[in-house]
Parts: sequence; C-alpha cells; structure tokens
Amino acid sequence: PVLNWARRHKIALGIARGLAYLHTGLELPMTHGNVKSKNVLVDDFFVARLTEIGVDKLVIPEVADEMLSQLKTDGYRAPELQRMNKCNPRTDVYAFGILLLEILIGKKPDKHSRSGDFLDLP
Repeated sequence: PVLNWARRHKIALGIARGLAYLHTGLELPMTHGNVKSKNVLVDDFFVARLTEIGVDKLVIPEVADEMLSQLKTDGYRAPELQRMNKCNPRTDVYAFGILLLEILIGKKPDKHSRSGDFLDLP
C-alpha cells in the first residue's frame, strides 16, 4: 500500500530520532552499523523502530566483516565504509539518507549505480 506524506514523515522522523539517540543520547554513544529498510519495524500507528542495533559489535569479528562486506552490494553503504570497513555516525547518516530517498520515492536503492554516476529519479 502507498503511504501518504504524513505517514512517511512520521516513519522518517522516528528513524532519525532513533539514530540521534544512539549517536548522542546514550552515556556511551554507539553506531547502528546496518541502517536499511529491512532493519526498520513500523507498528500499526506508523511509529518506526530500528532493529539489529550494534549487531556488528556482538558477533565474532570475522562474521562482522562478512556482514559489512554484504552491505557493499545493497546500496546503503557509505563510500568511506567501502574503504575502511569501520562504521561511525557519518556512515549511519549516509545510510539514513539512502533510506530517506527510499521512503520518499518508494523505490529500493539501485545496487548497480554506485560508481558515482547520476541517477534520474522518477
């Protein structure tokens, strides 16, 4: 079903607040490390909740590296994450920007157009 603009705004704001809390609201700030639409749950009232928070820090380092390398192909990975394989608040914000675009246009990120080429949006 198509979401109206008010619902899209509410979902986006919920995600933004969740990330802001992770980055600045905790005694020991943390990053999400895997911001994408599959990791957002929305309830009946269109309140968004982030899931899989900090999973990259809980798993064995080799598994975390594999998780990060899989992000490379799904369209949410920040360019600097491609080089360093280390998450930080900026890489979360980059992924949130891609997620915002997905919420606004209703289309998942293109896995194959990440080479710096421009992409025409519908």
